[in-house]
Amino acid sequence: MQSIIDLACETYPFGTLRDYIYADIISFHFGRWIFSKHKERTTWEPQGGHIEQGETPLEAAKRELFEESGAVDFDMQPLCDYRVGGTRNGVDVSGNGQVFIANVRLLTDIPGDSEMEMIGLFDSPPDNLTYPHYLREIFPLAIEKKAGLFSYPALNPPPLTGDIETDALAFLRANGKASIARHVLAVAQTAQTLAERFGLDVGIARTAALLRDIAGVMPPADMLQYARDYAWPLDASEQQHPFLLHQRISRDMARELFGINDETVLSMIACHTTLKAHATDEQMLLFIADKLSWDQDGTPPFYDCVWHALDASLAHAARAYIHYVLDHGMILSPHAWLIEAKDDLDATL
Repeated sequence: MQSIIDLACETYPFGTLRDYIYADIISFHFGRWIFSKHKERTTWEPQGGHIEQGETPLEAAKRELFEESGAVDFDMQPLCDYRVGGTRNGVDVSGNGQVFIANVRLLTDIPGDSEMEMIGLFDSPPDNLTYPHYLREIFPLAIEKKAGLFSYPALNPPPLTGDIETDALAFLRANGKASIARHVLAVAQTAQTLAERFGLDVGIARTAALLRDIAGVMPPADMLQYARDYAWPLDASEQQHPFLLHQRISRDMARELFGINDETVLSMIACHTTLKAHATDEQMLLFIADKLSWDQDGTPPFYDCVWHALDASLAHAARAYIHYVLDHGMILSPHAWLIEAKDDLDATL
């Protein structure tokens, strides 16, 4: 059983080479590197393999990552090109490849027909690597990319206690955002009131409310750079007002910094400012709580019409708010999601 396969490897900027035959992934899960162990080897290796006919390198990388690690929820970004030379078991394996880096949020079991037996999570690459020379060339690039791409600028995260309210408020205060901390408490109370009124889960409502604005610790310019680094599609309103991105970035921070994996909570956070079409009751609840407990002085001018619309339903209240702010010119550059939510609510109510 051959384990160590020390192939010669040279790296190039991503997109430099052509005629790729390999797609590889350097992946990590909550900060720890993911390595896979082949069923016929005793060593560890990153995920990757041959690009199949009709696949792009990115498509192949996504397939290989799942097949060799069980990853089903991840963000993937380009890292570099490489040219490898040498033989494996007497076969020439020379060729060009592309490497991607993946931030894996959810791991499941490795498929039964995978060539891999298991995965391991490591703080640094293990000593017993299948392709040591390859990793010596590629891994420093991955460390640099991970530090720049999958981090949050200028944050001061305090130790977590496991209590969401305590941790969220401490995080905001430690980053100089005491005003946001006060605001999220008010929204959490309103969200709890609405959850009790409409028979929804109070714990989910409060958790989403407490974490919905945690990206507010980032300057808008950093939010925009974060979105561009992840190659997010940007709405025109987000490009003009990058702070709108805080709802999507808060979702990521809730998951990666606070360990929130409940998709209901994450989906509520991700559209709490703009809502979106076909919104759930939970998403509308947080959207409304955010508006009724606004962060400006006095009572919101739309408060009465939204509050009275709650007598009908959450959907009626969401529709009342959207129409009010649009009709009164309170939003000069409405997000496409807000318009789509309005059209959906108009069609269904």
